[in-house]
Amino acid sequence: MPGINPNGLILYQGPSAIDPSVEIVVVITGTKNGSTNEKTGNMLQTWILLVDVAPHVAAKDGRDVGICGDCKHRRRCLQCGSHVEACECADPKWARPCYVLTHNAPRAVWSCFTRGGYRRADENDLEKIRGSILRLGAYGDPAMVPIHVWTGIMSDRRTGYTHQWRRPEAQALRPYAMASVDSPQEAQEARAMGWRYFRVRRADDPILAGEVVCPASEEGGKRRTCETCKACAGNPNGRGASVAIIAHGATAKAFSRLPVLS
Repeated sequence: MPGINPNGLILYQGPSAIDPSVEIVVVITGTKNGSTNEKTGNMLQTWILLVDVAPHVAAKDGRDVGICGDCKHRRRCLQCGSHVEACECADPKWARPCYVLTHNAPRAVWSCFTRGGYRRADENDLEKIRGSILRLGAYGDPAMVPIHVWTGIMSDRRTGYTHQWRRPEAQALRPYAMASVDSPQEAQEARAMGWRYFRVRRADDPILAGEVVCPASEEGGKRRTCETCKACAGNPNGRGASVAIIAHGATAKAFSRLPVLS
């Protein structure tokens, strides 16, 4: 079919599970050519995007709240710590600690979608996906997606992370995804709610009891990739250590500059 990108499929297009006034699309890539992401390895990547706003624009003006919720790694004010849509500072200075560079891969996937470059996944596609290694949310929070979308493609070999772990709408993800936490206090709270978690820490923050260092990280010696590790698969059995990693990537410095919020 002319103009169709064979390396991606649309899994879902419709209302956000958390804010039904927002229309999102979920695109899965790597269906023909594998991912070249050094840290994750060859996993199918899912992208959660706003239908009508380019990701790099939404990340700048705060509309990414529709796909990222209250994630602390969204763009925030260095003075008050608030997100763009809530900041009231007269002369704000901004930092965005998220390691995903929205003008790169997310923008390319969104652009392909908007020009009709992906077809809708059919049942044969879904069957193939179920036998693959999945990354739930290469960009965007998987809690924004109706749970039936994920359970319809779920594989035992997966990674997934959500900053929406406190929300009632996100609790169905506990068996499949990790709570993303940014402080020891959040780690304790998430564990008490039955989540395994993935904690981003500063370089001088200690490893906590019940945590392991991410083996795909620099500090973990890059012994594995996410593809071969599979530690971040949620909490299907109600047990298992949680995972910690030092803030990394092109925006790691922004993480250390921002106020710590509980």
